[in-house]
Amino acid sequence: MSLSRARHWSICASSCTLAVIIMAIVIKSLPLTAADRATKRAPERAAAMARPPRMPAQSPPQLPQPMMRTAARLPQHVAHSMLRRDGIRWRSTGACTDRHHPGCTSLKGIRRDSIEGLIAFKRQSGCRIAVTGGTEIGHAPGRYSHWNGYKIDILPTRCVDRYITGRFRYAGTRGDGAELYRAPSGALYADEGSHWDVLYK
Repeated sequence: MSLSRARHWSICASSCTLAVIIMAIVIKSLPLTAADRATKRAPERAAAMARPPRMPAQSPPQLPQPMMRTAARLPQHVAHSMLRRDGIRWRSTGACTDRHHPGCTSLKGIRRDSIEGLIAFKRQSGCRIAVTGGTEIGHAPGRYSHWNGYKIDILPTRCVDRYITGRFRYAGTRGDGAELYRAPSGALYADEGSHWDVLYK
């Protein structure tokens, strides 16, 4: 082979090698097809499926909230208005409502349950009711006392006496000798002679 021909073949071989290298670089730089991407991500998906699923963050359990009640204590005018609406009268020897004066008949600070209990008694019995004692001082102290709004004094009448003694269960006598009668609602009626001392718990 002559020297010129040998050079020619050497140049051709070098050119072909360079062309192959350039083609490989171009192909490698091309974007992946969907199939290529799926093939490439298959190991990643397999690893992700092997991991346990991430649970969503949970807030700490909420404790039950206490039920809210309406105001248990009533001002004088509200309690008086509730009684008057149901035809229940109010009497005071001193014609006053000052709870710090024993000659007055006060409803200030009385419990709503006590007022509603007396209204229920009026509706059930059909009797005329007159309140003579409420939250004023001058009554026996204690937790379930007049002052704390648990007790109401009402005038005795033939209708009231007959209804209490005929419909309610006899519950013995109190320490002061007053006869006790308990209503199905749990209210306790004590016969103090001049009035009925009624306890609403």
